[in-house]
Amino acid sequence: MTKSNRIPITARTRLSPVANQSPGPARTAKTPRATATLRPVAEPPALTVVPPVESRPAPPPDLIARYIELEIEARQCADLDKLRLAIVNATAKVAGYDQAFLVEAAMGGGWAITRVSSVATFDKNAPAPAAIARWLARPEAADRLERGEVVLAEIDKELAQSEIPAPTLAYPKALWLPLRRRDGTVFAGLLGLRRADWNPQTLVLLTPLIGAYAHAWEALLPNTNTAMTQARRFISKRRIATALLVAAAIAAVVPVPMSALAPAEVVAETPSLVTAPIEGVIGDILLPPGSAVERGQPIVRFVDMTLRSDVEVAKRHLAVAQANHFRVVQSSTATQKNMEDLATTKAEYDVARAELEYAEQLLSRSVIAAPAAGLLIYSAKSDLIGKPVAVGERLMEIGDPQKTEIKIELPVSDAIALKSGGDVALFLDGNPLQAVPGVITRISYRPAMSAHQQLVYRVHARFAGDATRSIGLRGVARVSGDTVPLGFFLFRRPIAAVRQWAGL
Repeated sequence: MTKSNRIPITARTRLSPVANQSPGPARTAKTPRATATLRPVAEPPALTVVPPVESRPAPPPDLIARYIELEIEARQCADLDKLRLAIVNATAKVAGYDQAFLVEAAMGGGWAITRVSSVATFDKNAPAPAAIARWLARPEAADRLERGEVVLAEIDKELAQSEIPAPTLAYPKALWLPLRRRDGTVFAGLLGLRRADWNPQTLVLLTPLIGAYAHAWEALLPNTNTAMTQARRFISKRRIATALLVAAAIAAVVPVPMSALAPAEVVAETPSLVTAPIEGVIGDILLPPGSAVERGQPIVRFVDMTLRSDVEVAKRHLAVAQANHFRVVQSSTATQKNMEDLATTKAEYDVARAELEYAEQLLSRSVIAAPAAGLLIYSAKSDLIGKPVAVGERLMEIGDPQKTEIKIELPVSDAIALKSGGDVALFLDGNPLQAVPGVITRISYRPAMSAHQQLVYRVHARFAGDATRSIGLRGVARVSGDTVPLGFFLFRRPIAAVRQWAGL
């Protein structure tokens, strides 16, 4: 390029593209390049002043180092409990809060406080947790927190605007940092409280830090797609209320038999009672419980020392009376006075003989014989030996093992309308999964005191069919009455308790 081909460019000239130039003379082979055409500019363009872009101040290096340390610590937690403690306590190194609460989504909806900074346990009724719980329970707060946004709030002012009475917080400046799942739903949140305003430099690091917490949290869950997790996401207060209303409507129309449960025992159908024939002390039981006895077989022996001595004394009195009467009879013909004593001595002799017969009769009753054949039914020998008893006191029973029935002790609180012929299902303790059917035969009209000092109605039932069970077996019996709505069956006891409490 020659010196004449250089084009000077001043401040008021501008180069135009070659494509926009008007056609000029044709190039020759000696011309190395085309010349550019100069176009003068009348006025320079006006300068536009662009305002500087406002940006958050960069956090200092020490906060960044703490952020990295906290993220590493969160990912090294071995379980969720350690991660919860790290979230609520260690985050103070970056956030600089005075107090913090870890809040998690509850099963039926809403929020529940699970951890508080700097303490191992906390009281939900304490001033600070109570105020936080009331703030979280507000509908407008719940909607705002579930959107997954970082929220700055003043709890005291918002509670006062909502006219919700709550204790005054020592640290009213709140910062809500939500923990979100991968699908964006919020499952927990860290609520930090400060007395002063929040530093913008800390907010730059808290958002990614809380995301690291959420990622570590989901990594520690065993399986987020389990049926329980899906059910927890599906359950809500509205759905629970709807399900309860549907269940109440169904319960109001579905008929079910009215039934009650009560302790039961297999007993002899017509037992023979063994009672004390005399007043005394039991010396020995001759047969153990459950033994088979025959009619007339001795089973109980009383202490007979006193009875034997009474017999001997009665014999001596009889001998004296007999001798005295014989003497008077021999001398009755001698004098008139002896004739008068004859009747007196005869009466004394008769009394002495009657006393001897009574003493011998009591001695014979010191041994009790079985009134019938069957099984000997009583608790244990140790309960009877040495026990003083009165006349007619019940000692034991003798029952036929082939003729048994069900004795049910129905508490007064569970008493329902029963009638003869009602159904009974006996669940024995030895086989609680199989029901033994029975039919009610008789019901006591007045309650009696049971062995456990409880007022009960005694209900007797026979076994259905030819089935029999061993005497002494115990279990639980279900007695059934008339048909009632399912709602009354389910809420009979609560309704009765409310009426007794309220006096209606």
